[in-house]
Amino acid sequence: MATIAGVDIGNNSTEVAIARTDGKGDIQVLSSALVRTVGIKGTLQNILGVRDVLGRAIKSLGISLQSLDMVLLNEATPVIGDVAMETITETVITESAMIGHNPSTPGGLGLGCGVTIRLEKLGTASLDRAWIVIIPGTVDFQSYHRRGHRSK
Repeated sequence: MATIAGVDIGNNSTEVAIARTDGKGDIQVLSSALVRTVGIKGTLQNILGVRDVLGRAIKSLGISLQSLDMVLLNEATPVIGDVAMETITETVITESAMIGHNPSTPGGLGLGCGVTIRLEKLGTASLDRAWIVIIPGTVDFQSYHRRGHRSK
């Protein structure tokens, strides 16, 4: 059994999920937490937020950071931030993406419920349960969308 923490450093929030896995596909989510991202995404300042969110998630479990077998981080590509001197008055919605003036996480806590399934298996999945689709980094979203794979 391995206890793994997955950390997602976002522009506005940093989230963690801690799970235990047997290495054979059985995964049990143990805890999660969310904090505001510290500093600009992709900078060393993010370490403070990562430590904070990990501390909150392990506190409910009564374990130490040393009890974690692995901590996985997303690729936190730096975001160029600056102060705009003009007022943004329009929100543009393009297909499924929304671009606007408020960078807060639109889904609040960003909670997803369902069973994970890889994208390539979704076409044969039953419709009687909720799915959380795992999309590999090799997927080119633009060409995938143009080939007619559209969300309903």
